[in-house]
Amino acid sequence: RGGYGIYYDAVLFRALSNSTSGDRISSTTVNNPGYPDPGSPTLRGRTVTLAPNVNRMPATLRTPHTHQASVGVRQALANFAFSVDGVWAQGYNLLRTRDLNYPDLDDPSRPRPDLAYNRIRIRETEGHSWYRALLVGLQKRHERRHSYGLAYTFSRPERDTEDWEFLPNDQRDYGAERGPASSDARHRL
Repeated sequence: RGGYGIYYDAVLFRALSNSTSGDRISSTTVNNPGYPDPGSPTLRGRTVTLAPNVNRMPATLRTPHTHQASVGVRQALANFAFSVDGVWAQGYNLLRTRDLNYPDLDDPSRPRPDLAYNRIRIRETEGHSWYRALLVGLQKRHERRHSYGLAYTFSRPERDTEDWEFLPNDQRDYGAERGPASSDARHRL
């Protein structure tokens, strides 16, 4: 047996809604706060303005989708059925976040291009996922009011993004983020 399909995801409307309203909503992050409160209107007699974080919409959004294929065999032996399946899936256009105001990591002072803002986040559909698995099963057919089954999965799920709020360690190299997905369970019995 075998199969192949392309499966499309519903775009997360809340994520898109948050992005479109991003210019009306801002947040401020205070790193290493001290005393007096850095958010107070005056700090030692001078006015303090903290740079806000904002969200922006990308020019284009593509629908996340996955190409999936499987091939397998099932063999009956007496009262038992044995099966082996290989599964492959690759995801495209997964949601992730990019900072348009990303600091210059080569400069020790880490300046941001636009000093009026801290982070300028944009939601984009550029992420990927990879999944490979081997499924092995053994079933004892129904006999004397009982049937039994045993299943084992050996899999490797990988991603270069986790969700639409994902920010990489270094957004200059998203490929370096490829690694085990948060749902990774290599062996499952």
